[in-house]
Amino acid sequence: MIWSTNNEQGFDYRVKDHKWEPVDLDGVTLMRRPAAQSGYGNTTLKAGWSKARAMRNAQKFGNKRKST
Repeated sequence: MIWSTNNEQGFDYRVKDHKWEPVDLDGVTLMRRPAAQSGYGNTTLKAGWSKARAMRNAQKFGNKRKST
């Protein structure tokens, strides 16, 4: 739950029965994602571009090659 309050950020967090936890970092509250070994979520990153970015690059650079 998030609500307005009189602090640096202007709002505050409360969580209940959730894996993510609020952490105060130099006066700014951030949400910490659980580590991969906790069994929650997939935090492994694949090398390379996403499919959407690869398609965008193909369109972008494909158009430049056609015009020259």
